[in-house]
Amino acid sequence: MVTGCGFVYGAAALVIGYNCESSLQAANEQLKEGRGDQVAGTLSALLWFYPDNKRARLLRGVSYNARGMFPEAISDLSRIGPDDQEFLDGGLSLGASLVSDGQLNRAVDVFQQHLHRFPGAVECRIRLSDIFVNLLKHGDAISLWEQHLRHFPADPSGLLRLLDIECEVVSPAPRITYLKNIQRRHPGQPDVLIALGRLSFMAGNISDAEGALREAASTIDAQDLRQTYLCELLLANGESEKAEQILSLIEPDSATESERVALYWHLTGRVQEAFRKSGSAAAAFRRAIDADPSRPEYYLSFASASRSMAENAAAAAAASEALRLSRAWERLRQLALSLNRVDPSVEEVDEVAVNLAILHKTFQADHWRHVREMLQTGRP
Repeated sequence: MVTGCGFVYGAAALVIGYNCESSLQAANEQLKEGRGDQVAGTLSALLWFYPDNKRARLLRGVSYNARGMFPEAISDLSRIGPDDQEFLDGGLSLGASLVSDGQLNRAVDVFQQHLHRFPGAVECRIRLSDIFVNLLKHGDAISLWEQHLRHFPADPSGLLRLLDIECEVVSPAPRITYLKNIQRRHPGQPDVLIALGRLSFMAGNISDAEGALREAASTIDAQDLRQTYLCELLLANGESEKAEQILSLIEPDSATESERVALYWHLTGRVQEAFRKSGSAAAAFRRAIDADPSRPEYYLSFASASRSMAENAAAAAAASEALRLSRAWERLRQLALSLNRVDPSVEEVDEVAVNLAILHKTFQADHWRHVREMLQTGRP
């Protein structure tokens, strides 16, 4: 018969004699050889005695992730914090598991922590950028890669990713299917609901769009700039008064969200136009242009309001700028498709820079000019 005291002493002896390193090495080899299903068994004793062993948590979490056991992977990998040395691999693996499990909001937080700790982690930046693009948060994805260029000036891969994000033409159907699957597994994520609503609106599914956007609006603060997307739908439905009520509660002064700030002011202008207040509408459209001067539709709206006030010169200038921007966008999208990405010519690179400058994307244009100079001189 084993007494309680005898069991404790026996367990203690096992702990003292247990060879952690051999188990970790064996688990690592199993992962390398594609035998991930054996890792959990190899590490079970180690984690029984040492539940806070970060290396073991990492190896078992990675093996679970590879086998599609995402909740189990998340449970293990969440035990690895940003200050642990295993976070370089563990944070990336945790974020990937969260994405696969459909927990996009948590994945964004983890990837952002990872980039804060390791700003040169390109794979993490790619994964986070993909989330933003899938959620139609193109402004956030652009900021992410511009941040990368501050660490690695004129990096070709970063510039090309930026170009693709800027020029993406969204196809709603496949993204709606993807996000609906996520919504079924983890309902109530506001950014998922907003993206679903916007994509449904693009696809002409007004009822689905309204349902998703109203649910999203109920989960975020009334002052949140993301409320603007519901206002966009309300205006399309002719519900100007309801849109005005929502817009009146939003606080738009945020330097980090220029894309959404611009949309806020553009919608405010459209509400004022609906109430036949051309002066207020023109002022709001001007603020939209100031926040994001790359959008032709903002200039066209300003031109319309200016014409209503018989300010024909201002209207003509705005319409002309809208046409110039539209042509620059069209040419940039053509270049994104035709550009030689392995060995671009000086002329191609220069044309990308010129059109980005027309679109008031000075930061990106400057980096493309730097690439042009490198090609011309042969120097980095």
